[in-house]
Amino acid sequence: MKRIIQKMIVMLCVVTMVVGMSACGADKDDTSETGKEMAGRDVEDTNDEEKEPEETTEPEETTEPEETTEPEEITEPEESPVVENEVGKEVSSDWTEYEFSINGKVLSLPCTYQELVDVTGYTMKDSEANSYLEGGYYTFVNVYKDGELALYVDIFNHTEEDITYANCLVTGLSQSAYQAEKTGESVNFVKSIKVGDACTKEDLTNLFGEPTDTYDYESDGYVTFTYTYCEDEDWTSSNNFEVTVLNGVIDEIRLDHLYYEEEDLPEDAYVPGSDGEEPEVTEEEPVVLGDSIKDGTPEDVSTDWMDYEFYVNGKIVTLSCSYKELEAITGYSMKDTQEKSYLESGYYSSVNVYTEDDDLALYIEVSNDTDGDITYADCMVTRISQTAYQAERSGEYLVFANGLKVGDEITQEELESLFGVPMDVYDYEDGDYVKFSYTYCEDENWSSANNFEVTVINGVIDQISLDHLYYE
Repeated sequence: MKRIIQKMIVMLCVVTMVVGMSACGADKDDTSETGKEMAGRDVEDTNDEEKEPEETTEPEETTEPEETTEPEEITEPEESPVVENEVGKEVSSDWTEYEFSINGKVLSLPCTYQELVDVTGYTMKDSEANSYLEGGYYTFVNVYKDGELALYVDIFNHTEEDITYANCLVTGLSQSAYQAEKTGESVNFVKSIKVGDACTKEDLTNLFGEPTDTYDYESDGYVTFTYTYCEDEDWTSSNNFEVTVLNGVIDEIRLDHLYYEEEDLPEDAYVPGSDGEEPEVTEEEPVVLGDSIKDGTPEDVSTDWMDYEFYVNGKIVTLSCSYKELEAITGYSMKDTQEKSYLESGYYSSVNVYTEDDDLALYIEVSNDTDGDITYADCMVTRISQTAYQAERSGEYLVFANGLKVGDEITQEELESLFGVPMDVYDYEDGDYVKFSYTYCEDENWSSANNFEVTVINGVIDQISLDHLYYE
């Protein structure tokens, strides 16, 4: 095998951002485009706005420290005038001013990414900074200090053009106690509260009044609560301030100002073309199909799923193949912003590909097995998955081992007669809805992601997935 590819997604980022957005009625997500409009602003996601659910990868775990030292009680400071970016000044006592301070300097949201870098020294990974976000969309990224995760931030493309993440605005940020401990730096929010401070519900009510929403959870000595304050009590925007307390200590603070007024736009906000660079226009060279693509019919697909073959549009494709090869034979493509974005060396990512009519056609996984960051368009395709809904919309049905395709009727007994006893079985039944999934894995110890999975709903194949991440 070439080598094991690492997981790219970090669970804490996703979980934290989902909590923040759900509190104010906004659907947010990580790496691509949903097409959902939210008061004129869209979240970037790899899914399509219709019924089809989003394909996700299993995130890696992040371990929070078990013990936390209880710091001093929260005290309400006297109000003082705010002078932005001036050392020694206090953050406003009104959270709807969207101010915070770090390293003795005050910033307000939205700010430019470069302002955040100048004040904190925290940066995204290069692969993200050089990636592109569609006009009017936002997404979530992590910023780091000396390799340690420092903050979760929301970035928003305030223009009508595709621009790099580095040229976007920062409209939200969040810090956890774990992050502050690892970096040695705490963000000071409204009324000088910060993660690690001792805090009760009464403290927060005294400081900020009754919250717009609360969440409480208690189990085996684990006691947590979250107070969310929303600028609009009717929850029509995600402008909010949120404090999560774990066992009497502030564990996370989040500030979000996505729906800012035009007068709040930073003076040095990026303007497309202001850097003097013209978009690079390159002629696409014809794609030369490699050994992983050959002419054939559905009957030519191997009966052994571990040959990782499938049929599409007069071709037999073997995983892995290049993204450009798949695009050439199917006509399906990623969004432009994704194609020219970068994937870090040794990582892989799940993305969607679409028909020319912008219908979601397939879920695929792309992998960067090179020694440097490369664009998604230059990656290898190591996984492919099609649902019955996608096939119906695109009109193209992939054919897999033993002639299987979505939309076929099949039973558990028939699957076992074709492929044997599966490595894993999932069953679910609710009234007239009966679902099962059979997963066949190349390695019985589950030490690789090389697998074949068939999902059946009410006797009809609803989804087939073929994964060859760990190819030779």
